[in-house]
Amino acid sequence: MDPFAQAQAGLESLAAWLLAEVLTAPTLVQLPAVALTGAVAWLATRPLRRLLCGRIARAAAAHPEGWWGRHGGWVADRLVPLVAPAGWAAGLWVAVAVAQRLAWPHDVARVAANLLAAWLAIRLAADLLPHPALARLVAVAAWAVAALNILHLLEPLAELLDAAALTIGQLRVSVLGVIKGVASLTVLLSAATAVSRLFERRITRVSELSPRARVLFGKLLKITLVTLAVVVALTSVGFDLSTLAILGGAVGVGIGLGLQKAV
Repeated sequence: MDPFAQAQAGLESLAAWLLAEVLTAPTLVQLPAVALTGAVAWLATRPLRRLLCGRIARAAAAHPEGWWGRHGGWVADRLVPLVAPAGWAAGLWVAVAVAQRLAWPHDVARVAANLLAAWLAIRLAADLLPHPALARLVAVAAWAVAALNILHLLEPLAELLDAAALTIGQLRVSVLGVIKGVASLTVLLSAATAVSRLFERRITRVSELSPRARVLFGKLLKITLVTLAVVVALTSVGFDLSTLAILGGAVGVGIGLGLQKAV
């Protein structure tokens, strides 16, 4: 089938699903209830957020060298604001339980609760990353994937993106493959950078090695990890690495010349 015709068929099936499952009277009626639950949760948790921030500030002022003095600002800025969405999710789960008992429609409330729970988990995990910009990018991407999965749209969207592809020789490049490659490369490069920095901090404490040897080992590890990250990312999109044999030899020569400055 032609890729454009397949993409059009995917869009038509998506539109039919929206009309049949989403844009219906029982579903639309639940939207104001979900919004009202969020407003109530925000108002109800406002005094609790103020109380928590006040206690954190007092604990940090009383023990500036202690745990609260070092991490109290992070807790107040990152964790305390999550109290409101956590209360919203709890309220939605209570509403879902009540609706199930009374045989009322509750699909929208259940989906909203799952989306909030996924967002809270992803936000907590992303806050552990050292770079705020990377944390936001990872949180948005992970939540988008989780939301599509919860809404049962991940598989149709993946098929649609995979249908939008170009064939260059024996290599098939699709939008889905490019997205996977970029995502895997971003994650692997971040992990490689973090591991290399940790190794460099540890190796500086080894007194048996000369400063030049420490720099050399640090550069070798970083180059190795970055190379592995690029190779794994290219492999994940189906790139034939045998075509990089000549280029790899040239890169190896360049790496060797660059390392000479560290010796």
